[in-house]
Amino acid sequence: MNAVEIEEAVSELAAAPFDPAEFPFAFLTAFGNKATTVNRL
Repeated sequence: MNAVEIEEAVSELAAAPFDPAEFPFAFLTAFGNKATTVNRL
């Protein structure tokens, strides 16, 4: 992912309603971590 894609993903995350259970996983996904990696957590 490049910086623009990361910024767009983080902006979308910030605009979405906060869900404390899902936020850490969505945050990791926003920075380009693969779904497989996030699912293992």
